[in-house]
Amino acid sequence: MESQLEDLLDKHEVRVFYDDRLESTAHYVPAFNMIVVNSCLSEFDSKMAILHELAHAMYHKDLFELYMKFKKFRSKMECEANTFMIDYMIDENENKFNYSMIFEYFGFNMGMEPKFQR
Repeated sequence: MESQLEDLLDKHEVRVFYDDRLESTAHYVPAFNMIVVNSCLSEFDSKMAILHELAHAMYHKDLFELYMKFKKFRSKMECEANTFMIDYMIDENENKFNYSMIFEYFGFNMGMEPKFQR
């Protein structure tokens, strides 16, 4: 994991653990301020999962009950986490990202595209 991401994790006191039995890509556990990542993921997929879950740690740590109870709040929080992940990758790659490839790779619907236009 590169130092910029490690710095963000340290700044927000988020710990990352890997588990080969995890059925999804990753989970943020707010009670312990930790991210659990499926250890079977590629390095790239692992980084994407950590970035997505880190956004939940940074922005949604105290909103877990809303996330679990209300689909509208969960959808908004998932969109915010995806936005953070994509913005991070775009910045890291000096704006040299092909948006169509990102949307296809992550299965995002094209209605999100205006949010990422600069």
